[in-house]
Amino acid sequence: MKELQSLTDMDELIEIHDEFLKKIVKLCFLDSKSKNVLDMISDLLKIPLEFRQLCKKYLLPSAQQEDSESSGDDETANKSIGKLGVTSTDQSLLNLESLQFVDRFNRCKQEFEQMVNSHRTRMKLLTAILKKYTKKGIFNYLNEAFIRFNFNSFYISREDEELDAV
Repeated sequence: MKELQSLTDMDELIEIHDEFLKKIVKLCFLDSKSKNVLDMISDLLKIPLEFRQLCKKYLLPSAQQEDSESSGDDETANKSIGKLGVTSTDQSLLNLESLQFVDRFNRCKQEFEQMVNSHRTRMKLLTAILKKYTKKGIFNYLNEAFIRFNFNSFYISREDEELDAV
């Protein structure tokens, strides 16, 4: 603020404003150097959306059916609904001995495990990069984020962080 009061030239103001904008771009990961960090964060934020899709796909079959019912053909949809609003398709899925249930469960489990592994890998990579950048002083403001991501040394061990063992 003191810099602004001592300005005498419009070019100086433009220069200060440009520096200010460059800092904002850097802090928001919009510059070319931090594009990788932004991409990693974006990929991590997509995982909860993928999890939601997985839940809708395997755990809420009646929600998918409601979507198809709302598009029309109410008579045939109502014929297959039994007591308590459970359809015959849902009934077969609830039977634990059903091959359809076992198959759906195995596919859901496999997709979920892939999602968990993807999340762990991406978080380890992100925490390692944040650690490296905060040590270099590039993203000092992200030190708190690094500490929160790596709470209890889950992704990077205390030895790797060069900290004393607890």
